[in-house]
Amino acid sequence: MLNELRIEKLTRQGIALMQEEREAALKGDANRIGELNAKKADFLSEMESLAEKLEAGGPLEVQKTRRQELSTLFEIMQRRAVENQALLRASSAGVRSAKQQIAALAASSQSIGAYNSSGEPVNHNNQAGRTNQVF
Repeated sequence: MLNELRIEKLTRQGIALMQEEREAALKGDANRIGELNAKKADFLSEMESLAEKLEAGGPLEVQKTRRQELSTLFEIMQRRAVENQALLRASSAGVRSAKQQIAALAASSQSIGAYNSSGEPVNHNNQAGRTNQVF
C-alpha cells in the first residue's frame, strides 16, 4: 500500500514537473529551465530508488503491478520530455533569430525616423547624417 501511494505521488509530481518545464519553455525562461533540470534529476533518482525497493521483495503479483505502474510513469515522463524538448528547440531558435535581427538592425544605416538637433536623420547605428533619407 505504501509503494502504491508513493507511485501515485510520484506520478503527480512528475506530471507537475514536466508541466512547469513546458510553461518555462513557452516563456523562454532559461533560468527556470535550469532549476527544473536539477529537480528532474532528483525525480529520476527517486524513481530508481523506488524501483529498487520494489524488486527487493513482496508478493510477485504486487511487484508485477508496481513495475507496470512505474513503467507507465516512465512512459508519461518520456513522452512529456520529448514534447518539451521540441518546445525548447523552438524557443532557442526564436532567441537566435531575434538576436540576428537585432544585430542586423544595429549594423544597418537606415534612418529610424528621428532627427538629431541639427535636423539630420538618426540612423540605427546612432550615426547622424550617413543617409539622405528623410521622413
